[in-house]
Amino acid sequence: MSHVYHEAQPNYDERQVLHDGCPECLHRSADPVMFFAHADNHTFARAWKRAFDWKASKGGGYEVTGDLSHAELPILNILWGIQVCLERAGVPLTGKLPVPAPMPTPGAWVYDHEKGQYVPEERTDG
Repeated sequence: MSHVYHEAQPNYDERQVLHDGCPECLHRSADPVMFFAHADNHTFARAWKRAFDWKASKGGGYEVTGDLSHAELPILNILWGIQVCLERAGVPLTGKLPVPAPMPTPGAWVYDHEKGQYVPEERTDG
C-alpha cells in the first residue's frame, strides 16, 4: 500500500496529517499503531499540535485547524486523550510536545552523550 497524491484529493488541506481518499492514510487511521510507528518527528509534532488546536479551549478551533479529515480523527482523539492525562499529571496544555528539547529530524541530528543533548549530524559526504 502506498500514498496517493494528496493534493489531488477532494477537500485536501495541507494542515491535515492524514488525508481522506488516500489508501495509506486510511490504513494508518484504521490502525493507529501504524500511524505512530511510521510518523516522523515532524508529523508527530504537527498531529500533537493539531489535536490541541482542535480540542483545547485555548487552541483556536476551526480558525486554526481548517477542515479535519475523517482519516485523522482517530489519531487526534488519541493524542488529545494523552494530553489530558498528562495535564492531570501536571504537564501544562500548550500544544507543544512535553520534551526537554525540540525533537530532531531523523538523519539530521544525533544524540551526543557527552553533551547530553542532540547536535547536528556531521556529514562526511561533502
